[in-house]
Amino acid sequence: MKKLSVKIIMTVILVFFLSTFVPRVLFGPVIDDLRAGNVDRDVFLLGMLSSAALALLFFTIAINHLVIRRIKTLSEATKRVAKGDFDVAIPAYGQDEISGLSANFNTMVDALISNAYLSATFARQFSHEFKTPVTAINGYAQMIAADPEATEDIKASASIIASESERLSELSQSALVLSRLESDVIVKTDEQFNVSEQIRTIIRMMQVVWEGRNMTFSIDMEDVRITSNRDLTYHIFNNLVSNAIAYGETGSDIGISLKQTGDAIAFSITNQGQGIPEADRERIFQAFGVARTDRKQGTGIGLSIVKKAVTHLRGDVSVTGPEEGPTTFSVTLPTSYKDN
Repeated sequence: MKKLSVKIIMTVILVFFLSTFVPRVLFGPVIDDLRAGNVDRDVFLLGMLSSAALALLFFTIAINHLVIRRIKTLSEATKRVAKGDFDVAIPAYGQDEISGLSANFNTMVDALISNAYLSATFARQFSHEFKTPVTAINGYAQMIAADPEATEDIKASASIIASESERLSELSQSALVLSRLESDVIVKTDEQFNVSEQIRTIIRMMQVVWEGRNMTFSIDMEDVRITSNRDLTYHIFNNLVSNAIAYGETGSDIGISLKQTGDAIAFSITNQGQGIPEADRERIFQAFGVARTDRKQGTGIGLSIVKKAVTHLRGDVSVTGPEEGPTTFSVTLPTSYKDN
């Protein structure tokens, strides 16, 4: 393998040759005339400076071709991969260190693509294989609960089975999402979309649930567009809205705010619930961590998904409010990723 240092040394030697011998060949007669006193020294000095400048220009072009341009290509490709764009390949011509680095970079990108494909395939297959028997269990349990000839004890047991099977299905899906968030170091962040519209869609999807509990929404949202990851922001807002409904008092109001301040957006959601003790406010963002005073037991994964997703998007999430009273979850996210 040709070392990059050898190429640079050869370039220096070539430049030295050009700056020393070529001017001697080109300006030999002038030099002889100078020695004879027939040429103005200022003219000769100008010629030598021009030759030196030409040699320096040649050296700069050579180094730019050998090193700088190739490193810039690697840097730009690395930034694209860091944003989740794996559709990139670097020409690995030559046999020096940068060529080897480029080849290794292409191998890494191919491995990331394969890993992402395998993860997505596993998630789809697991979801399908797991959902089929759980759906069957839920269906038969509902049939038993609706059977007029079944005793009250059997109906009650069947209702519990149906309810727990739905919870198990939700748990499996949440666990898959959390697993992918924990394993994904790089996420795609170049999607442009309307955040306020995404939140409104989530609220409409849950309308049957919150209307069934006579709940209302007070919404104060600016029309905000960001460049980020649509799936991750969906998981963030979906879990927070779902929790606000689940843990809010029946007949209460849920407040939602969305504002843009500079290069960030600020989202907050407030429900009228029993509050979260101060000692539990860090614990609830851990997997399977729930507040000890919860009357309703969820999967214990939703807020962990929120925390992981917000972290991936370089944002922040927090919870505030009295231990007995309204609870507010706040999320800040950058409107777009900035190149480091």
